[in-house]
Amino acid sequence: MKISTLLLALPLLATGLFGCKKDSDAEPDTGSFTIHMDARVADNAFALGVPYTKADGQTFTASTFKYYVSNFRLLRADGSSYAVPESYYLVDAFRPLTAQLTFNDIPAGEYTGISFLAGVDAPRNSAGAQTGALDPNNGMFWDWMQGYIFTKLEGSSPNSPSGAITFHVGGVSNIRTITPSFGTAKLTIGHDHDHTPSIHMLVTPLSMLESSTPANRIDFTTTYRVMDNHPAAPLIADNIAAGMFTVGHIHND
Repeated sequence: MKISTLLLALPLLATGLFGCKKDSDAEPDTGSFTIHMDARVADNAFALGVPYTKADGQTFTASTFKYYVSNFRLLRADGSSYAVPESYYLVDAFRPLTAQLTFNDIPAGEYTGISFLAGVDAPRNSAGAQTGALDPNNGMFWDWMQGYIFTKLEGSSPNSPSGAITFHVGGVSNIRTITPSFGTAKLTIGHDHDHTPSIHMLVTPLSMLESSTPANRIDFTTTYRVMDNHPAAPLIADNIAAGMFTVGHIHND
C-alpha cells in the first residue's frame, strides 16, 4: 500500500473505531412508562369492608369501586402533546393488578404533564359492545343504554334509607377531562434502556361524594342510588374532575 493511501485510510479507521456508538448505546426513539393508580383514604389503602366517614359525618363501606380512564395525552413544555393511541383502562381498586397501567412505544423526550378522560370518549361509548377493557363482561356496560358506566361505587351505609349505596356514573355528558399537575417534576421517556419510569397517581374515592361546593355534596339520606340520568350524576362527575386524581410523585430512575 502506498504511504499516501495509508495516510488517507487512518482517519477513516479511527472514525470507525471511536466515532460510532454501538446500537445498544444509542439514544432510543421510544420508551415505556407506567402509572400506578393508588386508591387511598388519608394514609391508608382504600379497602373492602372498612367503614369510612365523609366530612359530613355519614359513613359507608365499599363493596365495589371501579372506574374507566382513557385517551391519555402526554404534554410537553412547548405546548405540544402526544396522544397515546387506544389507551383504555378499567381499574378495579380491589384487584391490584388492574391498577398498574402500562404504556409502550411512547416517543422519547421530556414531558411536563398528562391528561386523560375519566370515562370513555363519545365515539367509543356509543360503538356498542367491544373487547378488552371495554368488554361488557367486565360489568361496566349498560345494555339498555348501549353505553359504559364510567365510575361505579357500591356498598352500604347506615345513613341510606335502603341500607345500600349505588353510584353508577356514565353518559357522554358526564365525561370529564383530568389534568393532574406534575408540579415541577417531569416524566423522562427513553433515556434508559433498562428502566421504565413511573407515575404514582393518588386516587381518593371520597372525592366523588364531597365538595367545597355545598350543592355537590352527596347526602346519603336523599341520594343513595344514582344511575342513568339521575340529576346527581353530573355533580359526582364534577367532583371526580375536581379532586379524585392527583400525582403523588414521579420516578424517572
